[in-house]
Amino acid sequence: MSLYRRGRVWWSRIIIKGQPYQRSLGVPNKNDARSIESAWRTQILKGEVGLVKAPTVSEFSTRFINYLPARVKQASYIFYALQWKHLTEFPPICNARLDEIDGALIDTFVQHRLGQGVSVVTVNNSIRTLRRALHLAHEWRLITRVPKIHTLPNENQREYVLSEDEITKFVDLARKQEHTRRDPVLGSTGGWGKTMAVLIPFLVDTGLRANEACRLTWADCELSGTFNSEDRYIAILVRFGKTKAARRRVPLTDRAAGILKELKLKARPDVPYVFTRHNGHRGIYPGWASTYFCTLRKELGLPKGCVLHSTRHTFCTRLGEKGATPFEIQKLAGHASITMSARYSHPENAQLERAIGLLNGRNGQEK
Repeated sequence: MSLYRRGRVWWSRIIIKGQPYQRSLGVPNKNDARSIESAWRTQILKGEVGLVKAPTVSEFSTRFINYLPARVKQASYIFYALQWKHLTEFPPICNARLDEIDGALIDTFVQHRLGQGVSVVTVNNSIRTLRRALHLAHEWRLITRVPKIHTLPNENQREYVLSEDEITKFVDLARKQEHTRRDPVLGSTGGWGKTMAVLIPFLVDTGLRANEACRLTWADCELSGTFNSEDRYIAILVRFGKTKAARRRVPLTDRAAGILKELKLKARPDVPYVFTRHNGHRGIYPGWASTYFCTLRKELGLPKGCVLHSTRHTFCTRLGEKGATPFEIQKLAGHASITMSARYSHPENAQLERAIGLLNGRNGQEK
């Protein structure tokens, strides 16, 4: 057995039947390293199985990418494929065997990506993809252990809150857009600005995620009473979401209800989606909306932290400022955990005193 130090942790290189095996033991203590090395050697020799050398990240790519389509949604598959591409484009990661990946190697990748000007969120997405791949490799017994992989902190600092003045500027600028896009089937069609001019305030008033708004159909829009001239839209049903909690009913503000009424007057009967492009001929998708939101943001001179998801953050922040409880925010936003919703709730002294007042009314009533 051969132990040696690389950085702060111990590594082992052993030879079994003429075949060398090398890996990081992941611990700084030599005694712990000896124990891990002994267990590793036993696992290799057990039943003379497992003598296959761990594949490199490059060699593992095909198996990992082919595994995903039948098990994740298409959007998730595209996400993983893109992040895996970033990993394999970095030679130290691409050429490393799966059992050689450790914190030090991942840190070189992190520094490389940050040096390219990539955001913390994007770097963390690549790290999460690598972590999933390593867990699969462990499940398939290609490696004996999965190293601890930590994402970078401060990922959620890019939380921009839109003011009502900025929302108005977005809408005004979007309505002025005269851009046209030529469709191979439909020919020259109307500009995208008309859709963005109603989508942005609607997202601010409902807190929908971009993909939830894209999948919203007229069948999901709830009317008051029976069908007559006095009917108005009062709520929308989110039937599809990233989690079970995301499927919810969201009451509408007057502005959001007015937007639906305006869109319904122009809606095509053969297109079920609420938000459309190409003059109502087809629905929109999140990447489309995000791209054009960034186009407007650049023209307005707003910071990079202002993204399409900022509309949802604005919705939750406004609820918290108006005194909504974390439970109410969770139900309206479709958060999976109330911890996420609690970030937006900041009760003032008057609210806390009113809460204690409830106990005053209770005291003395019990016998």
